[in-house]
Amino acid sequence: MTNQFHFQRTNQSTIIKKYIFSFLYSHSSFFDQHRIQRYQNRSYIFTVQPYSVRIELYQRNQQEQLNFIGLWQYPIHFDYLPVFHLNKILRLNDLSLFNISNPCLSNPCYYPNEQCHQLINDPKKFICLCQTNFTGENCLIKDQQCTNGYCSTKALCKPNYRSLLKGNTFPFCICSFDRYGDRCEIQHDICQFNRCLNNGICVPESTHKIFCLCTEFFFGDRCQWKKSSFHLILESQIYFQGVVIQYFDIDFISFDLIFLHQQVYEILPSSLQYQHHQNQMPAIVLARLYTSFHISPNLYLLSLHIQSVSIDGKTFISQDNQCSHIQQLS
Repeated sequence: MTNQFHFQRTNQSTIIKKYIFSFLYSHSSFFDQHRIQRYQNRSYIFTVQPYSVRIELYQRNQQEQLNFIGLWQYPIHFDYLPVFHLNKILRLNDLSLFNISNPCLSNPCYYPNEQCHQLINDPKKFICLCQTNFTGENCLIKDQQCTNGYCSTKALCKPNYRSLLKGNTFPFCICSFDRYGDRCEIQHDICQFNRCLNNGICVPESTHKIFCLCTEFFFGDRCQWKKSSFHLILESQIYFQGVVIQYFDIDFISFDLIFLHQQVYEILPSSLQYQHHQNQMPAIVLARLYTSFHISPNLYLLSLHIQSVSIDGKTFISQDNQCSHIQQLS
């Protein structure tokens, strides 16, 4: 059984998504009998797994073609149970950083239409997959339906991906972002009717939902909100080894400071710029100056503005705006 979904990278989306899929076991007499045998004799459940969940990742390039990126494969050890829950966070790791030899370097998938892929979740292992349009043992059979254009242009045609339950009479088509349907034959550009504002980039997630990639100065579901702008020119004659700029809001009920953001510098910049994801700027901006990493930092007030949409000014880091310790006030 196969499911397909689209997603954005974490640096392109501020929304965390969870996808839930349900897969059904085959209830043929052969597989039912096999599960009964595994339940009665569990000595080899970790060495032999008739079921597994494989997740393949594809990326659309500038020519709108789909390229294979990587895959994860997780075995189902306890397939004789009524329900098996598999919860995974998928991470696209650079496998070269793990100092593990790539098993595909020895060319274990030596048939011409096979491709060797290293498992992202288990880099010591590999799997041989057929190239697009090919199937059968050792990928020696070219599927005629795929060859005759069963899937639409720029879709990937995968024979035997539909599973035994749905039947493998027809191939499975892996669609690009703007195409849908069993054969990826339905093209629906929802971005024509739901445009992103302020030069945002529209990415269709389905036939009825879009995602907007906003520019640096805007935010919101349609990039409709302009970020609050903070620009402050800094001057200082105080020696220090490091500085941390911190941005806070004020809880006017408890009068606690609400931490929002911070920037760390070894050398004080000539100006500060910060685009805030709210309609108003942070009320307080502080600078923590470290003259030595063995001594507590001195605190300086750079900005105090309540309910300001934007700030553009100049300030000095000096004794005049240094915050005194509470013990010095008593």
